[in-house]
Amino acid sequence: MTHTSRKMTLNTTRKYVWEQVIPDMATQKEYLMHLLLALSGEHVLYQAHVAESTVLDIEDSQASLAACSQQELQLEYHRVIQHHQKGLEGFRQALIDISPATAEYVFCGALLIVAIAFASISTRNQDCTVGLGLNQADEDQNPNIDWLHLVRGLTSIGEGHWLTLKRGRLRSMILYTHANDDWKAAVPAISSSQFPRLRYAPKVFHVFAQGAYQALQMLRIFAGTLCPSQEATTSIDGDNFGRPQQSDNHEQPSPDEAADNSPQHDHEQDEYPQHDHLHAIDRLEEIYMRILYTLQFSQSERDFPASLDIQNDIEDSAVNSWPTMLSPRFFDSLKSSTLDHLGTAEGLSYTILAHFYLASLLLQDVWYLNSGFRSEIQKIIRLVSRLENEALNGLLTWPMAVISESR
Repeated sequence: MTHTSRKMTLNTTRKYVWEQVIPDMATQKEYLMHLLLALSGEHVLYQAHVAESTVLDIEDSQASLAACSQQELQLEYHRVIQHHQKGLEGFRQALIDISPATAEYVFCGALLIVAIAFASISTRNQDCTVGLGLNQADEDQNPNIDWLHLVRGLTSIGEGHWLTLKRGRLRSMILYTHANDDWKAAVPAISSSQFPRLRYAPKVFHVFAQGAYQALQMLRIFAGTLCPSQEATTSIDGDNFGRPQQSDNHEQPSPDEAADNSPQHDHEQDEYPQHDHLHAIDRLEEIYMRILYTLQFSQSERDFPASLDIQNDIEDSAVNSWPTMLSPRFFDSLKSSTLDHLGTAEGLSYTILAHFYLASLLLQDVWYLNSGFRSEIQKIIRLVSRLENEALNGLLTWPMAVISESR
């Protein structure tokens, strides 16, 4: 309550929820308290690493954590595991028995589980647990995708009990001001904007704003080479901003024409859609356009530095909700079983995933988001490089540039 709860969000209302509401709910449900303590423990491990690796400008609490012995940190790690396991046991039972009367508590549990998953990515990728039996060389090399399903589970709980949650104490956790399609009305301005709001912002925002639109185009062009039936040209006209346009010679075939198609052609048509790349790129566009739209805003009434002001608006765009927007077939193409036999289509799936991760990278002052996803993008770059596909590697040049400017 002294440290972790104050660093979970930049939004004032949601910060109050983390500081007051969620701890109060945890006193009423034991499994929530276990999950809350597991999250706090992850933060202890993370801050211990930050304090140890930072020479200047560290808080007293971080400095004291740096002095922790390896044995003390190992004990802390085991506490985290124990609380997490006990919390999951209680949560699973609560999920089975969920009702309108308990939905708010179950949703709170899902929030904590997702936060722990995000935090785990950060602590593991920051080597916070070296020597604690957590980091394994093989696991360290592969991207972590398990957390994606947790976000989808959180959303399903929210959708199933929307009215209950909307009236409850956690309503600010499901209502985001800029999580809509307002950007569509501003498309012409977005595509040519100089974003004066960025004058005093860190360079990472400049690099993102300057390259986002071109990155979407390049992804669509490459996806078009895997799916020849899609013309890889783009347009800028409201609802079709940046989306591929069908050429005239790709009309829907008649039943007789379809019957004449060879088995080889049928196989090609069936093979590509399982990855749903074009659909995923459309969803990526929505997230990117929400961000670019907020970069057009004038400086707000918040008494914040430019970076925090921008991050507040980006957070209010619900940019981390994208896992719920993707198809199951896209997730299937990311399964770990494909890593040993990575093909071009799977490589593109991971490349698109890296582009989604950049949205979290912009939330520089949210401890459990920024550092973890920076390392995850680097893992994807190494993974895709195995294919030795020059065009695919070129798609990751811009994400590498964004990473180089993030901290």
